[in-house]
Amino acid sequence: MENDDKSNIYLSIFKRKGGEGVNTKINEKTNFFFEEKNFLEGEKILLSSEMNVKDEIILFTNKRVIILNKNSIISELDFVNIIDVKPAILEEYNEGIRNTIDFTKIKIFMKDESISILKIESGEPYNGVFQMLHYISTQNKKQ
Repeated sequence: MENDDKSNIYLSIFKRKGGEGVNTKINEKTNFFFEEKNFLEGEKILLSSEMNVKDEIILFTNKRVIILNKNSIISELDFVNIIDVKPAILEEYNEGIRNTIDFTKIKIFMKDESISILKIESGEPYNGVFQMLHYISTQNKKQ
């Protein structure tokens, strides 16, 4: 999976299982700002989300999830290291969210046993990103 560009598959799953929202968009063209800052390593930006607080931007490339804040990388999650994804039900419940339509948090389990929680726009964007990451984790389990 490392060498294969599965951009079309990822975007197809995102569109089929979810879709764009107010703050989550499919990127049709390369963003030169991110290339100039050397955030991308020959990668294509598939999706971007500006849902998070504190001026954070989440980029989904064809290889990883990059969380940025004011011109610096906060966190990176390489797709090849994702082994499972689940809705962050306890975290949602603790914030008073009871309806799955309003969920915004995805719990991502990595090969190194770390767990990250990704906050995404609720509704269609959440569904699409969740299914895309679920597909990636399923493919990783097959290897």
